[in-house]
Amino acid sequence: MNSSKTAILATQARQKLDSLVGWFLAGFGGLGAAGLIAQIKEKGFNIGAFVFALVLAALGVWLILKARKTKDLVKNFKNYVQLLAGDPENSLENLAGATNSSVDEVKKNLREMIKRKFFANASIDEKNNRLVIRRSNDMQQIIANSEAAARPVQQTTVKCPGCGATMAVEVGKVVPCDYCGTMLKG
Repeated sequence: MNSSKTAILATQARQKLDSLVGWFLAGFGGLGAAGLIAQIKEKGFNIGAFVFALVLAALGVWLILKARKTKDLVKNFKNYVQLLAGDPENSLENLAGATNSSVDEVKKNLREMIKRKFFANASIDEKNNRLVIRRSNDMQQIIANSEAAARPVQQTTVKCPGCGATMAVEVGKVVPCDYCGTMLKG
């Protein structure tokens, strides 16, 4: 699995955990505060317990909002990837226009995505307002291999001195004859 996908899956798992814990704390804190208010006539007002319940509720709400923001970031990432695939310049202005956002908002989102490793080997070119994605060594090797594979192969016909067979051999390559094993140079 590539590092970008790993980062996104880890972020999504954390987002779900934050949301679950947030709802639990908000519910527990809210019910606790309501229960304390309901008991004022019977037991009096316990300010310490009430403040604790409110802090739990506030922490829960904060986690819920954080989880929602993280979910939106992942959604934006998937949208940005689709839009950038069609823009060879990776222009932030084009991205902002396509998402009805400001360039500053797009930059803020991209910085967070880069920080979280959603975009591997990426940076923001502030001067030209574009996303720069550097290719890793592995990617460069894959591209070089695919470019080499795409080039037309030049072949020549060679007559084997060992058995007289005729074979097509790539120019510049040395291969064994299919029939007798004698080395043939193209």
